[in-house]
Amino acid sequence: MALLWQSTANKLKSYITQCFNFAVWSLGPLFILIAMSLVSLAAYSFFEGVLQHYFPLKGIGYYSNVVIGVYLLVMITFQYTLAIFTSAGGVNGKVLAALQSLENRRQRLNEQHKLENSSESILKQEVFIF
Repeated sequence: MALLWQSTANKLKSYITQCFNFAVWSLGPLFILIAMSLVSLAAYSFFEGVLQHYFPLKGIGYYSNVVIGVYLLVMITFQYTLAIFTSAGGVNGKVLAALQSLENRRQRLNEQHKLENSSESILKQEVFIF
């Protein structure tokens, strides 16, 4: 009976985990949309309120702040958009190949180090014999 209860509990746990993962997966873009609207609201406030207050005359300071503000707004929007469309896991094939190459090199260096240590110990034993 305990085995049956444990199996049912595992199935229920698996189902709850799947439901939670689906909820997080489906709500992620909604949260990104909320974040983008908050950033847009902050940008609107900056361009309409703050910038007009500090630079009533449209001179070099005004236009330089507009350029920097638009650049930051585009970059923030770009990053949030990429957060929606980028996969959460996985490694690029080139990166994986580079990591495997580094691991192979590390193993070769470890083997060479072991061989050097073993040859040094053999030489020390021979010196003690004489």
